[in-house]
Amino acid sequence: MGEQDYANTSRGQYRLTRPDASDMLQAVQDFMSNCPRTPSDVYIKDDVTDFGTEPSTAASIYMSPDIKVCTSANGCPSSVNPVFGSANNNVFVTLRNNGPKVATGPVAGSLYVYYSASGGGALWPNHWTLINVEHGLYLNPNEIREVRLGWANVPAAGHYCLLARWVSQGDPMAYPELIGSNTRTWAPASSRAGWRVAVAARASPWPVEPP
Repeated sequence: MGEQDYANTSRGQYRLTRPDASDMLQAVQDFMSNCPRTPSDVYIKDDVTDFGTEPSTAASIYMSPDIKVCTSANGCPSSVNPVFGSANNNVFVTLRNNGPKVATGPVAGSLYVYYSASGGGALWPNHWTLINVEHGLYLNPNEIREVRLGWANVPAAGHYCLLARWVSQGDPMAYPELIGSNTRTWAPASSRAGWRVAVAARASPWPVEPP
């Protein structure tokens, strides 16, 4: 790999690791890696039959198995609904660097996750609010990695769509994300994006009206 620039590699970025520190080694490896990157083929599944083909042939894009909400920073077996009023909401996204184009080397990129209350009619990017972003991710060929992003800004109880985007110069979007376009037109086509529906509940029961 050659000499590493340990002092400047992270460029001021930091990673919030899991409370049990199980992902600390991976975070250190990401930040200490500044080797040249080669094109790869990272994807996020639209459904269980999706293996990164573009455009996707998934029957539905709204329940990606690679996006899940957990109320523990250590993860959960399957997605649960976020809780409005709680500081313990997290979004876990699985990134897969083993798409059909066959990865020839590691790739650098960032993972962005958003929410929208506009459903399938959400326009890009106006109807989407950023939940969180993780920069400085480096995926090796055939690597499958689950990335956690905290969700501290659940605005209210209700129905939400979650959108995950893998953004990388070495692994660009195959379909343009045109400003003002319906997200439904490009998100299913691009293997670099995934969508999941979630319903936020209240942290405490609804107040009881006095008789």
